[in-house]
Amino acid sequence: MAILKGLSVAGRIGKSVGYVVFAINSIISLCTRSSRNLYNRMTDKHLYHVTIHVDSGVEISTHENLNKSEVDKIVNALSVMDNITVSVSKAVS
Repeated sequence: MAILKGLSVAGRIGKSVGYVVFAINSIISLCTRSSRNLYNRMTDKHLYHVTIHVDSGVEISTHENLNKSEVDKIVNALSVMDNITVSVSKAVS
């Protein structure tokens, strides 16, 4: 009986530690996203439109009002594909 009670207490402690670690991870993630967005807003005021085409001319996707770091992410992600064309134009403010 004492063993079961000890396991029950250990289970509750483990669950509590899990919740605390999850909360800390969520707070760190939120702070990271917030600071990155704040930095992007402070340093890069220019907005861009991105259009993605297949080489045959078919438009796959259009993204509007992206900042420079978001454009860089898209261009880097699509740079490994051979038959994709990415057009970037400055948004009119």
